[in-house]
Amino acid sequence: MRAQRRGLAEAGLLVVSLGLSLLLLEGAARLALHDAPSVALAKGGYAPIRGRRSREPRTAAGYRDVEHRIPRPAGLHRIVFVGDSFTYGVGVLLDDTYPKRLARSLSEKRGERFEAVVLAVSGANTQQEADIVEAEAFAYEPDLLVLGYVLNDPETLDAAERRRADAWVEREDEK
Repeated sequence: MRAQRRGLAEAGLLVVSLGLSLLLLEGAARLALHDAPSVALAKGGYAPIRGRRSREPRTAAGYRDVEHRIPRPAGLHRIVFVGDSFTYGVGVLLDDTYPKRLARSLSEKRGERFEAVVLAVSGANTQQEADIVEAEAFAYEPDLLVLGYVLNDPETLDAAERRRADAWVEREDEK
């Protein structure tokens, strides 16, 4: 019994330590990038390398989603998702993205109405996601706000493109 409690305490300490470490890394990344010029976020993001832009619905604000009523209808639980291409769902249908699947699953399991509002843009970084939250997310009156965080989110806008270009040059040099 005592060993079991000690194991649970150690596991809890591990989870808290990991969480604090991630928060410190995020803070360091924000400080390092704080002086970088802010670039307006195009709602189109970038097209996937092996694919094409979605032809699915776009909101008036430019997001890949359907329009959502503001103010939120009574009896509706609303979750706002902010993120990059993973939250956007590059390569999958809108209804198969994790935000839409989660809202459907919660509605079925809880017997209540849940709605996912997807404010995601392919290629968005953490600062741009924070700008979306500040400027747009709370207008939807969410019960929950989910940030789809991926490890490349603190990068600058051109970091991924630079890596792709460097990889292409390297492949060309090998020919």
